Amino acid sequence: MPKVAVNEISDYLENGLQRKRYTKSEYDEFLTSLTFTTSYNELHDADLVFEAVGKNLYNAISNQIERNVSENCIIASTTCRFTLEKNISGSSSKRRQTIGMHYSIPIEKTQILEIISCGATSPETIAIASSFGLVQKKLIVPVKNFSFIIRCLLPLASEVVRLMCEGFSPEEVDALTKSAGFHVGCVKLIDGIGIANLTCAAVNLAYDMGDRAMNEPIRILEEMVKAKFYGKSVNLGFYDYSNPDSPQINPDAIQILKMLPIKPKKQKYTSPEDCQLRIISRFVNEACFCLEEGVIASPANGDIASVFGLGFPPFKGGPFRFIDSYGAENLLNAMKRFGKAYSKKEFKPAKILQEYAKSGKKFYHPHQPLVNNKL
Repeated sequence: MPKVAVNEISDYLENGLQRKRYTKSEYDEFLTSLTFTTSYNELHDADLVFEAVGKNLYNAISNQIERNVSENCIIASTTCRFTLEKNISGSSSKRRQTIGMHYSIPIEKTQILEIISCGATSPETIAIASSFGLVQKKLIVPVKNFSFIIRCLLPLASEVVRLMCEGFSPEEVDALTKSAGFHVGCVKLIDGIGIANLTCAAVNLAYDMGDRAMNEPIRILEEMVKAKFYGKSVNLGFYDYSNPDSPQINPDAIQILKMLPIKPKKQKYTSPEDCQLRIISRFVNEACFCLEEGVIASPANGDIASVFGLGFPPFKGGPFRFIDSYGAENLLNAMKRFGKAYSKKEFKPAKILQEYAKSGKKFYHPHQPLVNNKL
């Protein structure tokens, strides 16, 4: 295990060195300072401990960590299965020192680190975790209770699956989303984030998000999980990654889509522009809900996280810049059309979006108006 870990860390640092995120001296210093252990006892003098384990191991491992670390040690969760409040509920003795640190995938290429806190998290814990991220040359985005990126990705994933159920192939959806400006096609994005991760997040956010999190398309993702099509991590999702340089469509995943077809109630909206807007509107609308609820502190934080952490179309500037340029009223009208055809609950607009559409207010105040109501 240590050899595998050394190789993984070396590859990560080598990538950072090539991208000029680290100097050669920093690279050498990081490698020489590494030590490895398989014993919890050796965590007694650690200042910061990460857990990145599956839900079946979480309770046992977190209890062992708490028993063996110092009183002031910070415990950081890198996973997004639960809200942070749920993670530290119960018998946790380190509520003030527990925090979420969600690294965007792939970690070696993306710049965003979400620092996830809740009411119990101390300011000192937030400051130390943020400082640690800065040492790693990450852009820090503070969020409340759950990953902003994963939360916005759920509705996007839902709409991507719906398009495939309407007959679009994964390759066609990826081509559509890349032509809209996404850095990676959205089907490959879902495979990369992990289908099991998304379905688990959907279950745990269902109370807060309702049908925006749990719906027919997400249930299709649950069928994918049952078939063990977890995504790129196991080389099988909507694509087969046996040859990573040339992924091929997974025919068994297509059969699941065909077994569970989703039909629109009325008119279809399947032109390239409508398909792109359906996907983008779901993401953008959830970003608005997050701003309303205080998950993010500002539109700028949401835009930075979306562009640098998820590959949201950079030339659109992020979800809030997009609303300003496309027009809140235009977006609201489009969502009403899509809601009538597919699901009013899933396309239910956030209150802030409705308010901005009515008032003409913008999230940013540019020196001159942005006019671009075309995708």
